[in-house]
Amino acid sequence: MRTATTNGLGAVVMALASWQRDGLPVQLHPGDLGWQERFGADVLADSLRIWSRDEEIVAIGLVDGDVIRMALAPSVDQQDDVARVLVRDLEDSSTGVLPVGGATVEARFGQAFRSLLTSSGWQPDEPWTPLRRDLAPAVEDCSLRIETVGPSHAEDRVIVQRAAFPNSTLTVDRWHTMTAGIAYQQARCLVGYDAEGVPVAAVTVWSAGPGKPGLVEPMGVHRDHRGCGHGRSITLAGAAALRDLGSSSALVATPSSNEGAVATYTAAGFGADPDVTDFRRPAFDTGMRVVDRAEAADGSNEGRPPGGLSRPALASGSAINANPQPPMLAGSRRSQPAPTAAAPTPLPNLRPPTAESLPAAPLECADQLWTLDHRTAVSERRT
Repeated sequence: MRTATTNGLGAVVMALASWQRDGLPVQLHPGDLGWQERFGADVLADSLRIWSRDEEIVAIGLVDGDVIRMALAPSVDQQDDVARVLVRDLEDSSTGVLPVGGATVEARFGQAFRSLLTSSGWQPDEPWTPLRRDLAPAVEDCSLRIETVGPSHAEDRVIVQRAAFPNSTLTVDRWHTMTAGIAYQQARCLVGYDAEGVPVAAVTVWSAGPGKPGLVEPMGVHRDHRGCGHGRSITLAGAAALRDLGSSSALVATPSSNEGAVATYTAAGFGADPDVTDFRRPAFDTGMRVVDRAEAADGSNEGRPPGGLSRPALASGSAINANPQPPMLAGSRRSQPAPTAAAPTPLPNLRPPTAESLPAAPLECADQLWTLDHRTAVSERRT
């Protein structure tokens, strides 16, 4: 396991793009990396963890505080040796992947990986609803005037984003940084204007290449112009842009509790897949990790990574531990508002979930789209 470098970002984005396929679960997408790159290539690289075998990337994780969002190569879906190394590294705080204590893994693909997380004692976290729209048929027109954002419209793009998401971190300078990044080479930002020429909605869409699923995120409606169907309209415009880029389908995921977001995407022709849950790590009462316990029981050699998967030991002064913490994403779990419901009763020997780990309250109307996907935000998830 290693931390990415700025010089290696191109290879990481290419590998991640190659794993995007219709019919597979919605997992980490090149667009997620592109949105993170608004903070700069160095911050993006510092937040990426890469697992390789024989110099081939087999897993990628995007770290956001106490959450890591994982993507696995389709070829390792059922490979137990890869799953064992991944779980070991996630549970071992000395690797620098996740902090000590409670943490969350977004792992929507990888049968062996998900099974081992479950059998190792990781608990189901909040449910998410993946949605997708087939882009083979033409996308219907929307009611807004749509402009593709270039330097002359960048300020409007930022105005809408900050009005849609109160904790947004997007600025004009960060928009320019993002659009200069490698992932944005196959992306588009759109702004929707009403009949009076007012910017009322915006979206960014990310292609993974022709014939592959594209990602819609983030998308938001200006707080002063909700309830008029603009969320549906700008989503349709984003889907049409992805179709023009050659994408086979449009993907998004949102917390299942966010009924307004689900309704908006459904109105724009997206169909919902079965809900999926993230995995929450319990706080162990001993220094021995779950994988260690299993290996102690069966006599396995804990010190040698199976399958030749690279997982070098990291000293306390390694690049991972020495790198500064990337800026908090307003869309991360750390910034999500707590629901009004009381926290569940903690299980024995487990850390009670924090307010940040709980899903946001449902929205009041379909255009109040505070969360768009994976981790865009419940005040922007990807602010």
